[in-house]
Amino acid sequence: MDEEDALRKELRQFIGTLAYHPHPSGHLVYTDGVAFLAERARLAWLIHLIAFWQPHALKDAWLREIQFWELRIEDSKGTLTCLRDADDIAFRQRLPKCDSALDYVRVYVQNGVLMLPSEH
Repeated sequence: MDEEDALRKELRQFIGTLAYHPHPSGHLVYTDGVAFLAERARLAWLIHLIAFWQPHALKDAWLREIQFWELRIEDSKGTLTCLRDADDIAFRQRLPKCDSALDYVRVYVQNGVLMLPSEH
């Protein structure tokens, strides 16, 4: 089992949270699973980007309730996408330089809480 597979297995074990971690921006809180993701996959910057986009996202009535976020990394370049639903892209940001232990990440923001799919 390689590092990415091991990390994905660990992430699936998060099915709830004991604490909510406030983001310094005040725009959202995140779960223990997301805190683990940030540390282990070197994705603290992803939390900051999602928090940065919240004022824009919250102008959309659908995104006020739930947001689906996908990060794809290929050749050290990334694309961060916010979706209203599976195929309904709200906006997208290209990232010229990315570093992570994972090449694909999906997280959710529901009612101001950033969480892993297993915590949703």
